[in-house]
Amino acid sequence: MQHDGPDSTGSSRRDARHRAHHGPGGLLEPIGSRLAGGLRGGRHRDRAGKPQSAARLRQGRQLQDLRRAAHPRRGHEAEARARRGPARGLRRRPHVHVQAAPGRGVQRRGALHRQGRRVHLPDHPRPEDQQRLQDRAGRRRERHRAGRRHGGLHPQVPLRPVRRADRTAHRPRARRGPPGRQQRRVHHEAPSVPAPYLLTGWSKGEKISFRANPRYWGGEPAVKKFTMAVVKDDDVRATRLRAGELDAAILPPNLARGFAQDKARKTFAAKTFDYRNVTLPTHHPVTGDVAVRRALDIAVDRQAMVDKLLDDAGKAAYGPVPTDSRWFTPGTERPYDLERAKQILDEAGWKPGGDGIRAKDGVRASFPLWYTSGDKIRQDHALAFASDAKKAGIEVKTEAGTWEVIEPRMKTDAVLAGGGSPADPDFDQYQLLTSSLAGDGFNNMAQYANPAVDRAVADGRTSGDPAARKAAYDTVQRELVQNPGYVFLTHIDHLYVVNDKWEGPSTQVEPHDHGLGSGPWCNVESWKPKQREN
Repeated sequence: MQHDGPDSTGSSRRDARHRAHHGPGGLLEPIGSRLAGGLRGGRHRDRAGKPQSAARLRQGRQLQDLRRAAHPRRGHEAEARARRGPARGLRRRPHVHVQAAPGRGVQRRGALHRQGRRVHLPDHPRPEDQQRLQDRAGRRRERHRAGRRHGGLHPQVPLRPVRRADRTAHRPRARRGPPGRQQRRVHHEAPSVPAPYLLTGWSKGEKISFRANPRYWGGEPAVKKFTMAVVKDDDVRATRLRAGELDAAILPPNLARGFAQDKARKTFAAKTFDYRNVTLPTHHPVTGDVAVRRALDIAVDRQAMVDKLLDDAGKAAYGPVPTDSRWFTPGTERPYDLERAKQILDEAGWKPGGDGIRAKDGVRASFPLWYTSGDKIRQDHALAFASDAKKAGIEVKTEAGTWEVIEPRMKTDAVLAGGGSPADPDFDQYQLLTSSLAGDGFNNMAQYANPAVDRAVADGRTSGDPAARKAAYDTVQRELVQNPGYVFLTHIDHLYVVNDKWEGPSTQVEPHDHGLGSGPWCNVESWKPKQREN
């Protein structure tokens, strides 16, 4: 609409009566005068030049009352601003309303709304509009009351994910916002219950350092400083431990044996679900043949590996589940049988050549086997596996490298891998054997596909019946006998050599992944210094 101010000769009687009845702002008095200072004098006309009707003025007041009911504080603040008047140096600009067709929205523009926003003004107030605004006001009041009950934090307001490590372990200061607004506090970035140790430093790939927390609810730990160093090479760990640079380290059996006579150190052996296996990629021209995989599965002497490589610190493995677990399926053990392995290869058409290596349809029975450099246990297992495979007429070429070198080759080359979890069979078998995860990074590295195994794994992870789950995982282990995708070699014990000046170190059943949460230092907060003997 158009806004006309008084002319130089004054306003007409009709203008005076209109202002006396409706205020100086006309239609915008409830909206403009209270929210933004209003207009000064004049009337509002539509595009045809006709004054607005009294019904539309009353309708504007009704809608404004509903808005004030939904936003009570917002209305009071607007009235306070109107009483204070405009800020110095700013010139009040009148609102401009453009009349729309009946039932359509209008464009509302003003000094604070340059782009404008649409406001729906129907011909007659609709009951559903009034009910919607009243419901909105009720919801705001309820959220406000809930926020006060919860100390300013509404239970339905989500928290942000953790973005940085906590170093202070303090209780966040509660802040109260205005009514109708909720203040979100991120408790897991600053937990109210402190941990026994606080992070003091982290060098990625090198070390992570902690200090004792004096505010720990269980009392300040006796070990004041605690540092975990990342040393990938077994020989380097043993050397630094002997030199006194490390107080404890995990070592392979052949290196841990060197500390057996050391009176200042003590060796701990932790039982584990940690296995070592050889992945046999199903897309390889040699290992893709089920007969080759079955022959290799019985051509390896597992017990000899336990005796010679592990010094009895482990046991033979016939699958991801250890033989002493309640989830193990009796009868799935595969004894060493070199003659039967040769027979399987002969029946499948793999005939030995002049050098003793078999071939079929011009394809030589040879493939590479990668293991991580610096890992003594994996190196010994890889060499022993290659030696046993050669006796059956299969050539295995061992190669050492870092994971950056090995990972791009995992889909086509065999890898001396590891895994295992004591928590539940599903934790390991789903990622290891499910065909839908084939080739997905370190999941199903052999790209093993067996519909019967897929169904059994799905049944085991979805059923709540212990008997049904046991039957499902029994099916998985029996299928691995007939159609193996991996050759499981051993389950190894974790050997730790620790400086014998503390009381309290202990071990627990551990998974394949070990480090900060496993080992004798898993309860380091309860360690106490030993009393020195006179």
